[in-house]
Amino acid sequence: MRRRRIRPTIANGPWLSFEGDVSTYSELATALGVSESDAKVTVHRLRSRSRELVQKEIERTLPAEHSAEDELQYLYDVLRS
Repeated sequence: MRRRRIRPTIANGPWLSFEGDVSTYSELATALGVSESDAKVTVHRLRSRSRELVQKEIERTLPAEHSAEDELQYLYDVLRS
């Protein structure tokens, strides 16, 4: 399977936010020229990869005795409020 480059349309949308406005998936699919299910998969992968990168950065910067999961949860809680 050939990897496609994610276009700015995804970066400009609410795709990494905590709200999952399903009605916007159809808009994204139209903008990307893919099916709605492909758009959902792409957003899911984007969110997963972003979470992984943030967690790795947190782990890299924390002292060994601290939990990266706790720090990540705290970060999400702060961003949600």
